[in-house]
Amino acid sequence: MFPCPHHSPPFFSSSQAEGVSATNMAMGFMYSSGFWIPSPEAKRLGKYLYLFLAKYAELASLCLRRRKQRFPMTPKVHMIAHSAHDLIKQAGISEWAVNPAALTNSCQEDYIGRGARLSRRVNVRQMATNVLMRSLILYHQAFLRSDLDRRGLDGYALR
Repeated sequence: MFPCPHHSPPFFSSSQAEGVSATNMAMGFMYSSGFWIPSPEAKRLGKYLYLFLAKYAELASLCLRRRKQRFPMTPKVHMIAHSAHDLIKQAGISEWAVNPAALTNSCQEDYIGRGARLSRRVNVRQMATNVLMRSLILYHQAFLRSDLDRRGLDGYALR
């Protein structure tokens, strides 16, 4: 029983909260990793994503049965399922897998943000050229730095 009579029992169980924990761990891992993920971690990441999907479906079903509206934002479950599948498949055939975060649209959003900032400071007709030129300079600098990186494919491993 709950200590305070004004509090009702939680709507979902701790096993369903595992889904939130799984997606939190998966997202944290993806955004703290490089482009290539070693296959053991890729398999684990794929399993976390599948666990999230299973718990999300379980909780959505529970809400539907109880006629509760609890999902103001729907995650892209189809994309998450593809990411989990691809991670596990790649990990089974190679010692490295591609990080799903590398395939998101954050690069495109960066272009939108850069353009928005630049458009306030430069001639509108030069905006696209300036965004592309500044991006090319940043990419060139990143490639030059990567030539000096001797850590191997996993750029975040401590060696």
